[in-house]
Amino acid sequence: MNISKCKTPGGVAKMLHKHLQKQAIKIGCNPDNVMLWNPETAVERGWTNSAEWQIAWEDGPFEWAPAVSAGEKIYAFELEQYGGGEELPGLIDHPTVFVEPYNSWLLCFFKK
Repeated sequence: MNISKCKTPGGVAKMLHKHLQKQAIKIGCNPDNVMLWNPETAVERGWTNSAEWQIAWEDGPFEWAPAVSAGEKIYAFELEQYGGGEELPGLIDHPTVFVEPYNSWLLCFFKK
């Protein structure tokens, strides 16, 4: 996954969403539980922060969002259970998008 090709928060979120759905299948989770929320959906769901896009995965691996936002392996905290996963370089130092975990299961995407 080459995240550097994406220039907008929506583009980065969409690419990462597809990747996380594939990872969910690999570990036996329902990929439909990896949810992508555009700005309008996020507001409808009660989020009032300024994130342009959000990915929610409540039943994903423990603290996947902090690990992903730091460019680490998705399963950094559950290596024995999930086999380590794949590192996602480029998120922490993306030139136009700031990625920040809201908590352990929600990732927010902002324009820099």
